[in-house]
Amino acid sequence: MFEKIKRDLEKYEGLSYLVDDIYLHKNEFKDLYKYGMVLLGPDSFIQGEALSIIDFFRQKRFDLVSVKFKVLNRTQVEHLFLPTSSCIKCGDLKWWMIQDSADQGMFCGVLFFCDDASEEVNCLNKLNMYKGRSNPLDNASGVVRYDFSAINVCLNLIHVPDTYGDFFKDTSPFYGIGELAEITRLKKNDCYMEENYEFQIKLHENVNKYSFEILLYKVKYYLICLITNKCNHELNSTYYQNQYNIIVNLATREEKNNYVKKNITKEMNMLNNAEDVLLTKLRNDYDKKNIGIILDDLNVLRLLKIFTYPLNYKQYNRDIFNELRVYGIRISDFEKLILNTSLIQWK
Repeated sequence: MFEKIKRDLEKYEGLSYLVDDIYLHKNEFKDLYKYGMVLLGPDSFIQGEALSIIDFFRQKRFDLVSVKFKVLNRTQVEHLFLPTSSCIKCGDLKWWMIQDSADQGMFCGVLFFCDDASEEVNCLNKLNMYKGRSNPLDNASGVVRYDFSAINVCLNLIHVPDTYGDFFKDTSPFYGIGELAEITRLKKNDCYMEENYEFQIKLHENVNKYSFEILLYKVKYYLICLITNKCNHELNSTYYQNQYNIIVNLATREEKNNYVKKNITKEMNMLNNAEDVLLTKLRNDYDKKNIGIILDDLNVLRLLKIFTYPLNYKQYNRDIFNELRVYGIRISDFEKLILNTSLIQWK
């Protein structure tokens, strides 16, 4: 196993120092295949799911061994998620998305023991079976990224290493090699006081859960309330309020997502019609005091289009959020991250 771990770690920049430490303790890691790690990201705390996720794995017959909390800097996050220190693109996932998600708060490294794991099907293999695919919408019930409040490819609650080289890489911000060697020597029931970790998680967990679809209609509702001119009898705050209430009450993530997609064409047509009405008013209205109001309404419609048509999500930037702030619409840093990263799921 050591040679494979060595090969895995040598792929990564700045982590070769771990190889020598592992070699010194390699005899103590003879049962390493029975141990695994789950990394809980800041979004698992923000969504109020961290404790429930740990309980989920315990119900799947993984014994809790240890829990550690840490706020990671960007370099540490870089080592966790990227094969090199360069800024690269992981499919549709941009490096800045990982960086910005790291700034949202606490990470948690959770070690589990699996008594029925074998060298052929090790603990990491078993943990990954319950993790789910990166995109929450690609999963079915029975995995963390479906059963809990995963938002998108970037904000999907947890990470589980694929190999034991990655295991040592991913545990390195939380555990030293000597500490891991000591943990694997302990009996599975002697490792952690549960009240401690439960209390610490409750200190960091949020009670509200975020959803991209719900957040989208929240912003659109606030925007439509800003329009002064009646430019479309269907386009009003009541419409967006009704859509918001429908989405909140839909049972599954797929239903929410499909409902939002179904509304795109209808809402873009409504916005285009409203824009035509305002442009006609602008051409025909010679009262200068109304021109400013009309221009302001047109700008609000432009923002509504950006939050309605998926291809426009690529326009999300600091200027867009500054405009919302000017209009009195305040959204949190985490909500900005949800909006910025969700474009990768809307092909």
